[in-house]
Amino acid sequence: MDGQSHLRQIIARGLDLIQNAGPKAVAVDVILADDPKNPENPALEAAFAKTPNLVLSSDRIASIDRWEDPLPLFSRNAAALGHAHRLTNSVCRSIQLRQIGGPRSAVGPSR
Repeated sequence: MDGQSHLRQIIARGLDLIQNAGPKAVAVDVILADDPKNPENPALEAAFAKTPNLVLSSDRIASIDRWEDPLPLFSRNAAALGHAHRLTNSVCRSIQLRQIGGPRSAVGPSR
């Protein structure tokens, strides 16, 4: 996971901690498309299942014209997928309202 040891465990614990606050929605800005055999997956899947109106991140890979979505075991608990992208610098010069790639486009939540 590129040096992000125990990231799934940390996210799962964070979601468990915020449940008492009664969130109306929760967005997780981490693309969880890799490592389907990670031993931390079941705990994160369980935390996602208990999280209301969960929004997970997805990203368009322009070089191959497809979307990188979370693993199905995670996305099945999501109310929506949101397009996440990295700015090349910290100056926002425009707001992208639509992203098209492959057979899908994203306008706000992409699901």
